[in-house]
Amino acid sequence: MTLTKVRSPARADEGPFAIDTSGIKKPLRRLRQREEQLQLQIRRMPIAVIVWDINFRAQEWNPTAERIFGFSAQEALSKSAYELIMPKELEPVLEPMWRGLLAGDETVQSINQNRTKDGRTIHCEWTNTTLRNADGSVAGVLSIAQDITERLKAEAVASQLAAIVLSSPDAIVCKDLSGMVTSWNPGAERLFGYSASEMIGRPMSVLAPADRTNDIASLIEKVVSGQEVTDYETVRIRKDGTAVEVSLALFPIVNDKGATVGISSTAHDITRRKQLEDQLRQAQKMEAIGQLTGGIAHDFNNMLGIVIGNLDGLLEHFDDGSPQVHALNQALKGALHAAELTNRLLAFARKQPLEPQVIAINDMLPDVISILRRTLGDSISVQVATSDDLWPAFADPAQVQDALVNLAINARDAMPNGGVLTIETGNVHLDEHYASQNPGVEAGDYAMLGVTDTGMGMPPAVVDRALEPFFTTKPVGQGTGLGLSMIYGFAKQSGGHLKIYSEVGRGTTVKLYLPRAPSAVIAVDPISRGHQELPRGTETVLIAEDNEDLRLMVSEQLSSLGYRVIEAKDGEAALPILMGSDPIDLLFTDVVMTGHITGLELARRARRHRPGLQVLFTTGYAETATLNGISGAQFLRKPYRKRDLAPKIRSILDQRQG
Repeated sequence: MTLTKVRSPARADEGPFAIDTSGIKKPLRRLRQREEQLQLQIRRMPIAVIVWDINFRAQEWNPTAERIFGFSAQEALSKSAYELIMPKELEPVLEPMWRGLLAGDETVQSINQNRTKDGRTIHCEWTNTTLRNADGSVAGVLSIAQDITERLKAEAVASQLAAIVLSSPDAIVCKDLSGMVTSWNPGAERLFGYSASEMIGRPMSVLAPADRTNDIASLIEKVVSGQEVTDYETVRIRKDGTAVEVSLALFPIVNDKGATVGISSTAHDITRRKQLEDQLRQAQKMEAIGQLTGGIAHDFNNMLGIVIGNLDGLLEHFDDGSPQVHALNQALKGALHAAELTNRLLAFARKQPLEPQVIAINDMLPDVISILRRTLGDSISVQVATSDDLWPAFADPAQVQDALVNLAINARDAMPNGGVLTIETGNVHLDEHYASQNPGVEAGDYAMLGVTDTGMGMPPAVVDRALEPFFTTKPVGQGTGLGLSMIYGFAKQSGGHLKIYSEVGRGTTVKLYLPRAPSAVIAVDPISRGHQELPRGTETVLIAEDNEDLRLMVSEQLSSLGYRVIEAKDGEAALPILMGSDPIDLLFTDVVMTGHITGLELARRARRHRPGLQVLFTTGYAETATLNGISGAQFLRKPYRKRDLAPKIRSILDQRQG
């Protein structure tokens, strides 16, 4: 066989066996051009384009995939997804999806957690499509991915903000620059009473009081001009017509060009806070008035003591039938009435000496109510509603009775045409919430004594001032204005509370809360001594009193009763006498004196030198609580009469001798 060497044609269309390809050249060129264009588009696409073979190894890796994941195409090709971007722990989730794609699933979308070359964790949104050969067999998977990490973060922030807006107890409202509402959260629904459907598209001015219709527009102007609007306190009107005090904060809503296109505002309900602030100011005012009246009453008590003592002394020098006795008794009556008023001032100031005991309020009521029924008249019906298991209270029984009488008289005056007076008792636990809403009240158990009338009632402005001393709505000459203030002071000094509930035309209820006694042992009222000859003695009494006139008067009274008296102008003067060797049977000292040594300190130092020394304290100012730490100490309230002083001195000295 001979072989003929045939020159190969230079081109396919040359030579004896040349093929005419002119008919397919153009389609092939167009196909190559399209392939090149497609490749160019893939390289330029802002999303990652990856082709995986059936073993999940990278065959194509475009530049965006390089930017997103950090691996170059050279580094990525022929490596598996788990070597590159898929966390191994996701394999149990990804493998079923991958097998489904190879089994014929055309497209599967997912959001996966991926990792980058530098170790960062990102989130990508994937669209995976099955690739097939010309014969229909599966060739691999085409995946396109977008990095949505920042989008997810933004969505999370937006979701959190939405949750905050929805769950916020405050009203959060958005409006356009004309004041038209564009969003209205549930907090706004609760605060103002309007639903979102009722308010969106309506002007915010519907919430403004009639005298503040320009309020909202002026606030918007401030925000647009760049001014800060926070903690702006104003009033808004709810859907039901009631007013609510709110604190506003307004912020601009800015578009992507930096222009203010709307206003976002928050409104916090401060109604209760304002009420508490008013209550606190009222309490502070009452405390200041109490300090003032207490100081005045202290000095006034000293002066009354001098007057009463000297009147008592003068009465001893005249016969009962003489005209001088009548005049002196009238003067004494006036002085004692002044002393009663002074004690009311001290009660208000919470500086009146009290003698608290464990008492059963229910047991005290029958006698007092019997008197009230006779005093109040037939036009007023007295009803009683007591709690059978009423807790014992710890308070001064005389003050409780006085408080009940005062409240009943006030109730009578509020019912000029008659009515019903109800006296009730009950056990009450004032909790922490109640205490937080009523400054000065301690949470705990209280025995409650309440007095209710069906009278005219009081407007809120009068209720707010009802406890102030000398404030009264009665005509001139018909009231001192000290009744309620005295009861208020007694309640506070006793560790209790007084509350007034009143409504015009519906009557008034005053509730006195007295602390529950720690023991159920009820004290028995002392038996009245009645009229008797004043007891006398010969013992030595040291008087420490910084008011010279009062000191001289007491000295004369005790001397007239047979006692040996030593006088000291204050604690500094009395101390050297007590430190000496002169026999002293009793120290009679004022609690509050000028100088550095109070009556309490004087007694303590004297007891260290004279352990058995008897002490009698007196004051019109200090509370009995100040006597803590002086065992066996006795107390005599200013102003006192000779008939009060004599048995007290004798009783103390007899105890020492016994």
